[in-house]
Amino acid sequence: MFLPQSTFLGFDPNPNYSNLFTDILGGKFVQATVSGKNEKITTRELKEGGLGQYAPVIDKQAQSAAELIEKYHGSDKIIDFLSVDVEGAEYSIFERLIKDKIYQNVCQINVELHPVWYHFTGYSYFDVVKIFRNLFIDGTFLWVDSTLNPPQQWPSFFINVKNEECIEKYLKNRLL
Repeated sequence: MFLPQSTFLGFDPNPNYSNLFTDILGGKFVQATVSGKNEKITTRELKEGGLGQYAPVIDKQAQSAAELIEKYHGSDKIIDFLSVDVEGAEYSIFERLIKDKIYQNVCQINVELHPVWYHFTGYSYFDVVKIFRNLFIDGTFLWVDSTLNPPQQWPSFFINVKNEECIEKYLKNRLL
């Protein structure tokens, strides 16, 4: 097991990644295409071996990330770290961050953001600006880091600055 003090829960449409989550990370694997809500999406799935190696573009039924997390993790337990790499569906998940209660229990989010033109997101740049504006106005998550990996991804890191348990675990005595 990679980190024995952690519980890993992974969702991926490709069943070939099951071994990563179960055997290597000692966690649970659920075969699912993930988005912000239950909807049909156009997606390109990574082939096994990844990094830019995509299967053909397909339409798939996606499941709500919030509903999957609640079903397999529970609705009231803290999620220390949520990693989101969903090849374009990240904007629909971020649109739900202030609407779905489960995300209030997430302490840290690492997300790979993609330009709206790189995947078939259905979002315009204006839509993305509105999503992040609403996220910042809500004030739950603070965007603390981003790295540019041109031309197609921006790994970014967010922290929850409202949840008392998250503050106690990760921010107490670390802020000025």
